[in-house]
Amino acid sequence: MSNAQDLRRLTEEAANAYEDRVTRLAAIKTETTEMLEGFGKERAEMSAQLKADLAQAEAERVRQAQEEARERAAEVPERRAEVSEMLEGFGKERAEMSAQLKADLAQAEAERVRQAQEEARERAAEVPERRAEVSEMLEGFRKEQAETAAAWRDLVATMRAKRTGVPLRVVPPEEVKMAVVEEAEAVEEREEAEAVEKVEEAEAAEEAEEESYEEKTLEEQIFAFVNSHPEGIKLVDMERALEAPRIRLGVVAKKLVEEGRIKKEGPLYIPVR
Repeated sequence: MSNAQDLRRLTEEAANAYEDRVTRLAAIKTETTEMLEGFGKERAEMSAQLKADLAQAEAERVRQAQEEARERAAEVPERRAEVSEMLEGFGKERAEMSAQLKADLAQAEAERVRQAQEEARERAAEVPERRAEVSEMLEGFRKEQAETAAAWRDLVATMRAKRTGVPLRVVPPEEVKMAVVEEAEAVEEREEAEAVEKVEEAEAAEEAEEESYEEKTLEEQIFAFVNSHPEGIKLVDMERALEAPRIRLGVVAKKLVEEGRIKKEGPLYIPVR
């Protein structure tokens, strides 16, 4: 084989190889185009399906939300009725508790008044006996003082007569009796004044004791009333329930707060837990 033939053969092979590559490239291009078009269609279909699924899911979510809203709206009257019934029950219980507390306080106050009246009657019944005892005691004191005064005057007169040499003058019984009566009257006046002063002091002490008892009773009333309202109670509510002046209630409540028996948060007085 000559070089010319070899060259022709190589040229033909190169030409055939070129045509073959061109054919293959065209086929690859066609396949690639078809594959891209398939990808585009699939993507479009997937996008459409996804949009449809999302739309359906959104519609389902909206439907469920609307259904839940309708259910909650349907439950509102029932809840309102339950809350209203609960509040009404609280109001009744509070009114019953307040009435019971008032009744208990009134009963305790009536019992205290009864005991005070009974003690007053007992003390009044003892007054005549005490007066008789005091009168008898004062009469004894007067007699002793009169006798002592007469003996003292006799002793002084005797000593004066011995020092001066002047005979001792015998005092007539009338003068002695008169002096004894005057001395007894003076002593009686002093003792009556002292007795009146002691009675006044006893009455003042009794009044102070009664005021202290009333103050202590009001403290216990406020303490019990506050503890019966764990949610807190205002001073104006205590005034209506306990029927006591607001200023006095405020003073006693402040004392209880300072003692740590109750607390105060804003306008409310709250039990200590």
